[in-house]
Amino acid sequence: MKKKRENCSDEQLMLRFREGDMGAFQELYKRYEKRLYHFFRYCLGNDETADDLFQECFLRLIGARHRYAAQNGSFSSWVFTIAHNLVRDTMRYRSRRGQVEVPTANFREINAVSGENDSPFQRLRLKERAAILQRAMDRLPTEQREVILLSRFSGLSFAEISEVLGCSPQAAKQRAYRAMQNLRKILWELTGRTDDAL
Repeated sequence: MKKKRENCSDEQLMLRFREGDMGAFQELYKRYEKRLYHFFRYCLGNDETADDLFQECFLRLIGARHRYAAQNGSFSSWVFTIAHNLVRDTMRYRSRRGQVEVPTANFREINAVSGENDSPFQRLRLKERAAILQRAMDRLPTEQREVILLSRFSGLSFAEISEVLGCSPQAAKQRAYRAMQNLRKILWELTGRTDDAL
């Protein structure tokens, strides 16, 4: 009897999709929909562009399904490499056209999620912290922002991040360490505190 899709690893689902199982694709889509959309949204700061790239990412995944090989790494790193390349291509295109736009990440969406039982004061505090984090992240260089987004908000391991960024796991860790140090410095400049919403 076939393993239930919900109990399959991402890699198993992708292999099943490669063989024509559309239900496996739907399960992967469900698992990665929010993570990928947020990655595009936070990297590029534009809902319309994020929508376009999100759709393009899944189209590329579908188009490349026959070339997927599970032994070459995790599905997460594979799909986020596609996403990362789309972001880089978009940034290069904007730069060539003189559309230098500093992306503004909207961390209110992920940091100001309040529970039903939160008091108005707690909800306000979460929104304030999210706004400060947003301002700090917007001041980071693109490479540092990417590694924080991949590690803290997309949930990738350093081994997976190293595959996405094309560097060693140690280099990915160092980049993340420098990014967090820089983020703490910026938060200190903005608030006099480093205990942020991360």
